[in-house]
Amino acid sequence: MATALVRSPALAVDRQDPRALGTMKTTSDYLVDLVGSEGPDRLFAARVLRSRVKRASTLANGDPDSLTSMEAHADLDELARELPGRCAVAMTQEDVVPACADALARIGATQSVPVLLDARAHATKKRTTKAIDKALVTLGVDPTAAPVPSSAAPAPVAPTAEPAR
Repeated sequence: MATALVRSPALAVDRQDPRALGTMKTTSDYLVDLVGSEGPDRLFAARVLRSRVKRASTLANGDPDSLTSMEAHADLDELARELPGRCAVAMTQEDVVPACADALARIGATQSVPVLLDARAHATKKRTTKAIDKALVTLGVDPTAAPVPSSAAPAPVAPTAEPAR
């Protein structure tokens, strides 16, 4: 009876075996997945990147001398450099638009306004339109503004009349 009460360690996972734990993806891995061809990976990457931006922006507002705050600022800097370009490419797929729009608004990516307006013009789902509108308002842009074409050419200049001789 005494042997029945003895606890034995679980042998299902060896803590020293790194294969059993798997490998964690880095932010760079998710940035690559965001523009990849696999739809589920692209959507998951967009959601993970949005949550990393949200967490980093929250932690960056803490004590400026703390290590956590400094790391959060470094993460935000990396995401502010890489995310707008990657989201611009990924936003051709409507499933990632809400997550990308929220992430871009949180990092204050005003250079992405034309991409957001273009995505709003092509949105077919109400959820997507609402997410883009919220991001545009956060960035200080009127969401009902006319969409900016992605290949906007300069406006033609009207010819000037020559003086009559």
